[in-house]
Amino acid sequence: MRSWRLNSKPSARNWPLPNASFLCTARMYDHCSMNKAQGHAPNLSFPFAMLPAGPLLVESDYLLSQLLSEAARLAQGGHPLKSSAETVTGQPMVMAGYGGNGKPMTAARVRLAGLMRDEEAEYQVEALRAAYADRGISGILLEVNTGGGAVTAAEMVRDAVSSRNKPVVVTTNYMASGGVLATLGADELIAMSESALIGSIGVVQQIATFMRDLLNRYFVFEYADTSPEKNASTREFLRTGDTSVFKPLLNDLDAIFMAAVTAARPLDPKTAADTLKGGTWLAVEAQQRGLIDGIGGTNYSLSRLAEAINNYQ
Repeated sequence: MRSWRLNSKPSARNWPLPNASFLCTARMYDHCSMNKAQGHAPNLSFPFAMLPAGPLLVESDYLLSQLLSEAARLAQGGHPLKSSAETVTGQPMVMAGYGGNGKPMTAARVRLAGLMRDEEAEYQVEALRAAYADRGISGILLEVNTGGGAVTAAEMVRDAVSSRNKPVVVTTNYMASGGVLATLGADELIAMSESALIGSIGVVQQIATFMRDLLNRYFVFEYADTSPEKNASTREFLRTGDTSVFKPLLNDLDAIFMAAVTAARPLDPKTAADTLKGGTWLAVEAQQRGLIDGIGGTNYSLSRLAEAINNYQ
């Protein structure tokens, strides 16, 4: 019978853990904070100052909850990004055990959690590449709990996962929108329980309504005569308030997202069109639709990773 034993410290019966650190640091965001002493400009504070710009692959209610959490932490004098949803940075944490053939194997654990931003995506990419380069690591368990975020952040992680040179198995309780795109290149996607939420394939642009008044009142933009189309959508929005000017880009990005999911996942032909409309499902239905490969806890995910490692070797 195949088994996988986790250990907190090396022992005579387990593969020794290499020196690897589990770092939980995150960068402090630069944010806009203007006061009356600076040209009578209004005060801008979180969560609005940390709203990701441009199109997003995110659940809207998740985005709001994350921004409000960041604001609350800042108001209490804490780090706006410091929470239980911190990213793993630098060297991944390593777990040791044995696969079905009795051969010692090590698995790097990398976490993708919280609102996906470009700056934090760099950390996940760094951790994945460090695991790929470490010959003592046999495979990667990627823990995903995110409602998505910036398009570029999702694409950065997706590229890193797709560029793997050893197995990557995803385990998740919540994987929506950008989280789905980011993990499409993994060997397997496993929901940790039947209550896990999967889906939300779609693109949205969240626009802070005060920004139009703010920019029109306090800023003037002068463009080169030879760049008449530069920021055309934003310029039209500032002039008229019409948000539909952003739709063409959103539609194009959505088509790219849907094509990526269709190419990477064995979607059920009977429900594929509905699956791509942006809905979110519990794990059992998500598996039936082809969005995930299985359902099981950490030990099950590790057993699937062990199987993938055996097949790679």
